[in-house]
Amino acid sequence: MLVLTLAALSAAVNSPPVALVNEHPDDPVLAATALLQRVLPGAASQITMELLPPQADGAAAMQLDSQGGKVVLRGTGGVEMASALNWYMNDYLNATYDWNTYAEGQVPQLTGPAGALAGKALPLPLPKTSAVKPREVPWSYYMNVCTYGYSLAFVPWEYWVKHIDWMALQGVNLPLALS
Repeated sequence: MLVLTLAALSAAVNSPPVALVNEHPDDPVLAATALLQRVLPGAASQITMELLPPQADGAAAMQLDSQGGKVVLRGTGGVEMASALNWYMNDYLNATYDWNTYAEGQVPQLTGPAGALAGKALPLPLPKTSAVKPREVPWSYYMNVCTYGYSLAFVPWEYWVKHIDWMALQGVNLPLALS
């Protein structure tokens, strides 16, 4: 039996709305750019997200590139652009955005120290144009019913934001969502 106290009901009704992770569901470039700003805020000015045209076989795909001194991450959708960011972080920044620490302490210093470079973005390594890399499988499923009931039942929203970003970086495009 569910019992709600008057105080709990009042708190639930009067609490501020929860911020969305993806405020741009119809614009994958803006969604991927917002993820970039959460994951690598010091590098956002040096990385550009771009949509790849649909592939002939319909497969989702991603690509790394650089133009005009900026890193260019391309994908056929938001998850693919996020996966391209993960690919770039692994291969060029030697950082792993894992599901436990969310790369805390792994990402190199992205702004200059005190002095002439203070607060200025340090140059990122520029990738060579890669081949377009298609997804090997169309769907990447993640989680199960126990995850919500045991592992993640009481984590705060701030954790969920990082975890949802981690899912996108890993290419998860089919997470279990219980309602």
